[in-house]
Amino acid sequence: MRLNFFRRFRIVPGLWLNLSKRSISATVGVRGLKATIGSRGKQITGGLPGTGLSATKVMRKRTKPADDTGRRLLEKALRGKGRSRR
Repeated sequence: MRLNFFRRFRIVPGLWLNLSKRSISATVGVRGLKATIGSRGKQITGGLPGTGLSATKVMRKRTKPADDTGRRLLEKALRGKGRSRR
């Protein structure tokens, strides 16, 4: 059996602190439009109040570009491979 936990505390009107079993997040916004920031990243949710319709856009965390040292070494090796040395 799976056990879930979620609790939301209103700090001031328009700002909530959300606690769950795995993470903590903060939500800011008004009815129909809100932004959430937490350990899993950022998301923006917009909806039509009273209809049950909403859409959420998850803003992925930016990752650092991969270290291209390996790619440069491979290119250098391939360039030198076609040449014959005498």
